[in-house]
Amino acid sequence: MDIVTRQHLEFLSNARNRFCVSVFLPTHRAGKEIAQDGVRLKNLLRDAEAELVRNGLPVVKARDLLSPARQLVGRTGFWRNQSDGLALFLAPGYSQYFRVPLNFKELVTVEEHFQIQPLLPLFTGGGRFYLLALSQKNVRVFDGSEYALSEVPVDGMPRSLREANKYDVPQGVYFHSSGGRQAGSFHGEGESSDNHEAKLVNFCRLIDKGLHGVLRSQNAPLLMAAVQEMASLYRQANTYQHLLPALIEGSPDSMSESELHRAACEALRPHLTGSQ
Repeated sequence: MDIVTRQHLEFLSNARNRFCVSVFLPTHRAGKEIAQDGVRLKNLLRDAEAELVRNGLPVVKARDLLSPARQLVGRTGFWRNQSDGLALFLAPGYSQYFRVPLNFKELVTVEEHFQIQPLLPLFTGGGRFYLLALSQKNVRVFDGSEYALSEVPVDGMPRSLREANKYDVPQGVYFHSSGGRQAGSFHGEGESSDNHEAKLVNFCRLIDKGLHGVLRSQNAPLLMAAVQEMASLYRQANTYQHLLPALIEGSPDSMSESELHRAACEALRPHLTGSQ
């Protein structure tokens, strides 16, 4: 749901302050339990405040430090958009939260450094991967681990071929290749197979461009779920060096998120068992 980069982890590892608060909470994606997640965070923040005061921070300053997290407690929309775990990090002048596909145990720490141990499975042998579920009608990107899969919003990435077409050549114009990448001529003869393929190529390039903003600093494997034709076209456009040759073949539109997760874990078994 939220991308935790190695840069985030490095910053959290190196941060030092007398009042570093780390909060970990298991959360729910759906169901009546969602209503209790905010209450549980409120209780954990109460414990954090008591610990801050015990460590010598005045009550007013302790409440101010925890204020960004307390503002989340009553945000109904926030709790309806969760993954499997919520991690919050707060210190004087700093606050950050991550919704991640990890099943946390409830934990609050107040130390001179942030507690990052619960996030490490995202970066180690049981670690993370990305899944691109690609079809002409729907494009989805997931951040996953062996435990769960969470969809990630990607700014600037088209969600369908129809959406991508607004960046494409005008309707009724197609490019007929004569061999080279740039060689050819334009014709105004209406939609054709050449025109459709050109649109698909452009579609894949726009997806790769959008993904670059998310993946450029990552080294986790990227797996595709797509029909063979779309997978082949995307591989030609891809610039992410960790795209795997493995493929979940078939239309991902017909697969639920849990089915995609099971298929991804099967395809990625060597990576999830620490052989990457």
